[in-house]
Order: sequence, then structure tokens, then C-alpha cells
Amino acid sequence: MAEAAVEQTGAAPPSRVPPLRALMGTGTAAASEPGTEPLVSVLIATRNPDPQLLELALAGVRAQTYPRWEVVLVDDGSDVPVTVPLDPRVTVLRVPEGRGVSAARNLAAYTSRGEVLAFLDDDDMWEPTKLERQVAALADEDVVLADTVCDIVDQDGALRGPGYPDWWRDRYELLQGCGIITSSVCVPRWAFFLAGGFDAALAVAEDWDLFLRLSELGRIARVEPVLTHYRVVGDPGRRYRDTAAVAFAMLEKQRVRARAQRDDAAIAAIAQGHARLRRLFAEQAFSMARTTLPEDWAGAAAHLARSIRLSPWPVLKDAAHFRPLRSSLRQTRRAKQASRAGTEGLG
Repeated sequence: MAEAAVEQTGAAPPSRVPPLRALMGTGTAAASEPGTEPLVSVLIATRNPDPQLLELALAGVRAQTYPRWEVVLVDDGSDVPVTVPLDPRVTVLRVPEGRGVSAARNLAAYTSRGEVLAFLDDDDMWEPTKLERQVAALADEDVVLADTVCDIVDQDGALRGPGYPDWWRDRYELLQGCGIITSSVCVPRWAFFLAGGFDAALAVAEDWDLFLRLSELGRIARVEPVLTHYRVVGDPGRRYRDTAAVAFAMLEKQRVRARAQRDDAAIAAIAQGHARLRRLFAEQAFSMARTTLPEDWAGAAAHLARSIRLSPWPVLKDAAHFRPLRSSLRQTRRAKQASRAGTEGLG
């Protein structure tokens, strides 16, 4: 395992690398000889990972039937430096202070050598034929992104449900939402850098932003069957406020551009995406309101108000839970007020 420390200033490339300069990156270009298979660089950005889940992710890479791969793992400011089993194909870059997942992935891409870049989160898993099938899909020069069918698993790897069947085929579908899981994605090196890499200013929805830019460069291909296992631990809607703010800002930027270009199909897709996301974030806010009680009635009330402002759909769909939630909010507020009044009376 090769290791390198990247200081916070000077040594690392900028968060958004100029495309022409970055097509090769800082590593030695590993252009394949005619008739040979391209090198695939597996890029992992991690911070304070679960060691067992990280090892499972790496085991999935080692089990690949595709032989030509390397791993570039960026330890993005973990409290305890990440260690992995010795392997000459694995390079660990240590960033003393975390820069965020987007900058970490850009650094991994910049220092990698592969003609194909594959992204892997530190707790997700691959089936053995994933890279082999995706490299075959990328042999079509019009394809700039190859993802796979996914499923969703829990902390223990038990199946929670299927992945996303829609919102991946082209730019117009992606304008309605992101149905592509980052850990399922392989892209040609040239396409990643020509698109500008990940936007380091984004802490959420950074993958959607990149996929939209890639979709303007060529086609998207989805490889079957299920080859990626996307691990979801806890409630994925916990950060709905941050995600909603970024998502709506992205769609507004796309809407302004589409109007300037008089792209009626894009304008219609953005309107559909906006409506779909309002319902999605409303449902997540409603779920947070239910889980926040009875410990934090003010927080629950705020979540409920956001849910109703975004869309009345969750309340209408789940009226059986809305009425008890509203009653619980009132009871909890009255109890808090009575307790506060009693404390003031004692004073």
C-alpha cells in the first residue's frame, strides 16, 4: 500500500481542476497498449469510516473479475488515520484537515492513473462482474457514464428495497431527479475532467450536479443486473433541509439556462422535477416531525410547518398519522407551558 500525506496548502490541486491540464492528472498516465484492457481507478473518499464496512467495500474490489484496477483512497481528515491491508494496488492519500467529499474525490481522480474512473463509497459493495460489464459498456465511445442497477441494503447488508428505476436515461430525466447511485458509476477519465469534476462548494447533491454536466457530453448506459449494493443507515431524510436548498438552487439555475436556450423540453422536465422534489422533501419533513416528538415539540412543529409549505401531499396521504401528530404537538406544548409556569411560580 502506497501512502502520501497531502498538506492543506500547496500540494493538492484546486477543487475544480482545469480540464486540459487535468486530463492526465499528477499520476503517470496508464494509457493502454492496443489490444489491452484499460486501467480502472477505483476512487474512495472517506472520513472516520466503519473499518468493517470499509474492508467489505475493498473486498468487493479485490473480488472483481476485471483484472486491471487500482484503488486511490483519500482519508479526508479522519480522527484516526485510516489503515487498510497492504496491497500494491491500493494508494492511501491523507488530507490532514477534511475538505469535504467533493474535493476528496477530485483529489483521488487527479492523482489516479486510470483511463476509467469508478466511484465507491466506503460502505457500499460491488458484485464481482461489475467493472467487467461496465468497461464493456464504455467501449461505446458515445457513452460518458455507465451505472448499474442497484439495490438498497441496511447496516447488516439485509435488503431494504430496490434502487431507483427512473431518472437516469438522459439529461431530461436527470432534470426530474437523480436516479443514479454514485457507487455504481464508471466514467471515462476525459469525460470527468472535461465536465469539471465534482463541485467542491456542494456538500450534498454534488453527484447529481456532476451527472447533469456529464449528460451533456454523451450517452448514459445502465448495466444489468444488480451489481451495486447501496447501504443506507438510519433515516436518509435527516438532511432534507440542506439537500432541498441545494436541489432547488440547481433546478433554478437549469431553468434560467433552459429559458435562455428556449429548450421547452428542459423547462417541462424541470417543472416536473421541482414538483416531485417538493413532495419528496415534504414527506421527509413530515417523517422528521413524527420522529422528533415527544423530545422536541418545537422542532417537530417546525418540521411539520415545512412539510405543509412544501406540499400538502404527506398530510393528505397520511391523515391517520397527521391528526395524532397535531394532537401530540398540542399536548406537548401545553405540558411544556404548564411546567414552565409551575417553575416560575416556585420562584
